[in-house]
Amino acid sequence: MRQLQASNFWVLALGGLAGALARWGVEEGLSQGVLIANTAGSALLGAVVADWLALFKSAPSPQASPLRVSYPQGNDLLSTAAKRVLLLDLLTSFCGSFTTFSALALVAAEHIDGGNAAAGIWSLALSFGLGLPASWAGFALWKKRAVWQ
Repeated sequence: MRQLQASNFWVLALGGLAGALARWGVEEGLSQGVLIANTAGSALLGAVVADWLALFKSAPSPQASPLRVSYPQGNDLLSTAAKRVLLLDLLTSFCGSFTTFSALALVAAEHIDGGNAAAGIWSLALSFGLGLPASWAGFALWKKRAVWQ
């Protein structure tokens, strides 16, 4: 496990704060805010994972990383180390606070407690039914910007 350095702590904190504020804004501004936040966050996290895997294009052996990626020349705006911090710390902490299972569970529980179990179950099914494909789509679309071998 890697050590949490002070700079990484602040990157994580900033990402988490930004995600929480974005989630609050979506929930306050849209009637289906939890569903929209979880679906959009799933797509973003899929893209983050695709780009994160691209960082391992120089893995020492095929067993270490079966997915090998190379970016087209001239597209490398950040160093590999900076990308790792940005992708793994900032964006995953953002997605972690922007999308939460607890908010989804609360919405379902409120429906069930209000006597509408079908709406609670539908809320769970719809969130998973949209979140999983959104995550896959984010991964697949982001992966296309790199050349996968």
